[in-house]
Amino acid sequence: MAALDPPPELIARACSLTIHSAKDLKAADVNGYSDPYVRISTPRGPDLEGPVVWKTLNPVWEHVF
Repeated sequence: MAALDPPPELIARACSLTIHSAKDLKAADVNGYSDPYVRISTPRGPDLEGPVVWKTLNPVWEHVF
């Protein structure tokens, strides 16, 4: 470790997560569909939310967090 390197506990770690799709969700609206979205809880940061996919039971997000 060089003199200017931060200690290991201060080095940020990063990862990415891709949400692809869901299949055969339960209908939650009176029109027989749902408006699904993804919520991810993290232990050390704010919760993350993906976009809503309107009026579907088989949403496709392809969303990267």
